[in-house]
Amino acid sequence: MVWEARWGGLLARLSLAALGARVGGGAVAAPESPSTAAFLACVRHRESTDNYAAVNPHGYYGAYQFDQRTWNHTAAHAGRQDLVGIRPDRASPADQDAMAEALLGWLGRTPGHDACARP
Repeated sequence: MVWEARWGGLLARLSLAALGARVGGGAVAAPESPSTAAFLACVRHRESTDNYAAVNPHGYYGAYQFDQRTWNHTAAHAGRQDLVGIRPDRASPADQDAMAEALLGWLGRTPGHDACARP
């Protein structure tokens, strides 16, 4: 099964089998430098200018511009069934931040935000 994950403007096709192998059955990867908070603040600003209610007409929502399918997979993987099916822009800022951090820990950083990865 293949699903599409948009993370920071980058559309990547990932197989669920590869995801399972990469995260080691749910293990969260250690954050890289710069700090996770600084990296996510940079991504949030680049994606939505820090607007948690942002809506892109192409189906991306919230401060981090999640598509619905990526949001649902991330929420389920993070054990947040209460967020599955909720449109990301309608989730609280704290929940959006938590899902962005969960996705970062799950999949790591992508080349789409190299500018945010510089110290």
